[in-house]
Amino acid sequence: MNRILVLDPASQALRSIESLLSLLNDAEGYESVSIPDLDNLPELSTTASALLCPYERHSEALASRSIPVIVVDDTPDIRRAVTAIKAGASEYLVADAPAAELLKHLERVIAQHSDAVESAFPTVGASQLMQTLAETISRVAPTDSTV
Repeated sequence: MNRILVLDPASQALRSIESLLSLLNDAEGYESVSIPDLDNLPELSTTASALLCPYERHSEALASRSIPVIVVDDTPDIRRAVTAIKAGASEYLVADAPAAELLKHLERVIAQHSDAVESAFPTVGASQLMQTLAETISRVAPTDSTV
């Protein structure tokens, strides 16, 4: 299951991609979860594949990230895109793009992250359980959460 966290779903940019979010919830293997702030991100990121956030909150999201951050903006702006990508965003998307295109970008980011997790944690076993464990370790390890 690919859980997609959506920071500040009431923002103009993320309200504009409601079609993507409904497509995600209807698509097999996806679930979108709205979060109003980043207070619980360390715990939530252990079971999430990506974080969608509005451009206005990208600095805050990138500072506390442990999963790929996809910045969504309501209007295309090259300077803002460059700023977000240089700050570490995995992707910069414009909210008025077709939902299928947004989903394609989201799937690519998730696949790249999964490939990075697999190469960072080579495992002896290749079972689904071992892959899930390696993915969880890669998400939890960089956080400041106590055990």
